[in-house]
Amino acid sequence: FVSRPYTNAGDECLKFWYFVNGPSGTTGKLSVARQNVGSQVESNLWSNDIYESAWRYGQVSINGGISAFSAVFQAVRSSSNVVIGIDDIILTLGYCPA
Repeated sequence: FVSRPYTNAGDECLKFWYFVNGPSGTTGKLSVARQNVGSQVESNLWSNDIYESAWRYGQVSINGGISAFSAVFQAVRSSSNVVIGIDDIILTLGYCPA
């Protein structure tokens, strides 16, 4: 999933919820990257292996820069029976709280 381009207004916090569901023993991996508009290069910001069927909260701080950017979410499943969901994606000004 690639977000719409965001105009970089300084340091920002990307917040989201994610979920994995599948047969017992299956896993998923979710990664978030930043891609500057006009570039094919992605900068990895966050990743997490997912082992349980539960909604989890994720957040990542994005350092301010001079370029507009898109957030890129990439999900990898351990089998075709695994479903990974992403919901409530929000971008706010300022670093994420610890």
